[in-house]
Amino acid sequence: EVKKVMGAHLPELVMQLLKLLRETEFDDLNSVLRDIMLTYTTEIQPISLEMLRHLSVTFVKLVGLQDNGEAAGDEPSAGGDGEYNEEKEYQSLVATGVMENIESLMSVMEDNAELVANSEPVVVHLVQVILKNKVSDFYDEAFSLVCSMTCTVISPLLWTVFDWLYQAYEADADDCYASMMPALHNYVTVDPTTFAASPERVKMLISMCNKALQDDDEQTTEGVHAAKMLEVLTLNFRGQLDSCIPEFVEMALTRLTRKTTTVELRMMCLQVVIAAIVSSSATVLPILCSH
Repeated sequence: EVKKVMGAHLPELVMQLLKLLRETEFDDLNSVLRDIMLTYTTEIQPISLEMLRHLSVTFVKLVGLQDNGEAAGDEPSAGGDGEYNEEKEYQSLVATGVMENIESLMSVMEDNAELVANSEPVVVHLVQVILKNKVSDFYDEAFSLVCSMTCTVISPLLWTVFDWLYQAYEADADDCYASMMPALHNYVTVDPTTFAASPERVKMLISMCNKALQDDDEQTTEGVHAAKMLEVLTLNFRGQLDSCIPEFVEMALTRLTRKTTTVELRMMCLQVVIAAIVSSSATVLPILCSH
């Protein structure tokens, strides 16, 4: 009975809560919104896009940026090197809750192709704001949003995001390859034709893999994910990326010769070599002989 009464006033109630959250920056409101999304999953779909837009603007405000994504004054954005500030710390906490609600909304919309398509500009803008302003505290969430948006179809706009991922990786996200991997995997498997048709993007991805394979931190899985990507490229693009196979094999063999290589990484590098032999034995065997 309560759910029926609530359902009748749900749109107005939710929008008032969103407005209140933006004005007060009170974190408990995030929990209230999350409970509503879990309880009224079907009922909120008609207003989910408006909710997404509202939460996106609130997030940008909380991390110290203007509506257009530019830095607000001289204040450092979340993830910056500024001195500890209790108010900023709390705003970062609230922003984390807002981002969790954005991710929950994406889950609500994921089975509705029209909603997902309409949400794309909002999500892409949000990702751009995070990466452009180096809001590193939320890199993982940005990569997760990209992954959500690239599960079934990849538009030209989302291919632009691929370029941003590479730029971020080269700039200050070189320890985030494992977090990027699901999105990168989507790009090469959901739309392989477009990926293979762009030598520049192929080069970008190989460069990222090569850099990740150099990681000597045994507590991370950067190298493992990079080797897995090389295996995917080798097996999924037979006849298309054959010219890259010698480079893949050299990268794997070079990593195998290093003392810091873990057992898991050794296995993945061996799988790269095996995949290369399966795909193009005539190219690979001479390389193996030279080692």
